[in-house]
Amino acid sequence: MITLSPNVENFLNQQPIGHFIGGEFVQPAGQERIAVLDPATAKEITSVLKGDAATVDAAVQSAHQAFPAWSGLSVDERSDCLLYTSPSPRDGLLS
Repeated sequence: MITLSPNVENFLNQQPIGHFIGGEFVQPAGQERIAVLDPATAKEITSVLKGDAATVDAAVQSAHQAFPAWSGLSVDERSDCLLYTSPSPRDGLLS
């Protein structure tokens, strides 16, 4: 079972979080939600807003714009980017 730290619990309980597109949180037009399940228990741990067609289009456009710079990075540089943006136990986000 996944144990969430208080910081993660607080983050997940913010409603609505939205979609992170192009460096910012974007709210889709609708308010329909999708459950996020703990893969070990199949219990719902939070829910997220369901993206609409415009949200998906914005995400795809942002990915296309980012691809040239991202693909120009070495494997080590990409790894550094992912590690930099990932939570660390010392951030208090992981239990």
